[in-house]
Amino acid sequence: MSNRSYGQYCALAKSLDLVGDRWTLLVVRELLDGPKRYVDLLDGLVTMSTDMLASRLRGLEDAGLVTRRTLPPPGAVRVYELTEAGAGLEAVIDAYVGWGRHLLAERGEDEVVSPTWLVRAVRAFVRPDRPDVDLTVRYEMPE
Repeated sequence: MSNRSYGQYCALAKSLDLVGDRWTLLVVRELLDGPKRYVDLLDGLVTMSTDMLASRLRGLEDAGLVTRRTLPPPGAVRVYELTEAGAGLEAVIDAYVGWGRHLLAERGEDEVVSPTWLVRAVRAFVRPDRPDVDLTVRYEMPE
């Protein structure tokens, strides 16, 4: 995505060349639930500037990870969605969620939380090898 490259013939380095920039994986996180309008992405990414979002979306499109399309009428709005390659980042996002859960011991006063992020966290912990297990989750959000 960025003009910089690690210049290494390594799968990790090449992956980070595409998705290692600040905000990039959070844009992907927002699109994992399906197509979204630009304004909805901006709302979900809370503290991200509009210029940064536009830049990240362009880079993800150039990398073939995101596509932009116009919905048919009556919607007729432009949305962004993950390509098959972009959707393949779900396992990466889930791995980060699993690794970072210990970092959520305490919430800072100025830290924003979204119910959709909590849903993503639960999805990260659902085990695909146990498809017959029912799971009920109840969220209680502070006002």
